Amino acid sequence: MGVRLCRLDFTPLLERLRERPSLIAAALEDAHNDASLVVCAGNRALLGAWLNIPLRSGNGREIPVAGAATTASEALGLVARHQPTLLLCTDQLEEGDGTTLVETVKQRHSSTHTILVVRDGRRRQAIRRAMAAGCDGICLESRVGQGTILAAVQSICAGGTYLERQLADQRRQGAIATDPQGLADLSPRQTEVLRGVQQGLTNEQIAHRLYLSPETVKTHLRLLRQRLGARDRGHAAVLAMQQGLIE
Repeated sequence: MGVRLCRLDFTPLLERLRERPSLIAAALEDAHNDASLVVCAGNRALLGAWLNIPLRSGNGREIPVAGAATTASEALGLVARHQPTLLLCTDQLEEGDGTTLVETVKQRHSSTHTILVVRDGRRRQAIRRAMAAGCDGICLESRVGQGTILAAVQSICAGGTYLERQLADQRRQGAIATDPQGLADLSPRQTEVLRGVQQGLTNEQIAHRLYLSPETVKTHLRLLRQRLGARDRGHAAVLAMQQGLIE
């Protein structure tokens, strides 16, 4: 079966694309000395753009791309083989789909961070599934080259999560439309605690910010996990974003 290749002109973005990789690499290297990357994209032009501009840290060290693929099964094999720090994938692949790939990676290789690049922000079901699986960052393809992937990596390296503002607005509006009582279910203090988790703060840092004891923060998080049906504090923040409880 033939593969249809999309024509994309990256010329206007080349300067910004050349600047972004070193910043992204530095963010990865700060958090992981042995950082590595697996890339999976259904659009071969986009995949080529990512691979042809190497990621380098501030000292010139190149962050290795452990593997690249265009299908979900190939990418899953690469993740299993190399155990990369980060999986960067698009939602539309030549075979399979990025959302299912993220779900599988999170189930089998929980230490690998994932960033999903979505072509169409209106694919709410796919976005909801990725967030429920614990996807660390969700970006819009139209924003690639304009800082969205860098922002996602920086948030992830700080222990937080990232959701494109446009997507966050859509999710919040959708949650309010279907569950007008949703925002009232969390107290202002619980919301502040979740925002701290979202920003990558520790319990002690959240406690210091909110003038609470660490034990009180732990209690809030325990109740929030129960309320949201979350596995852990990070998953609670993801689910809260999914339901429109925090931005």
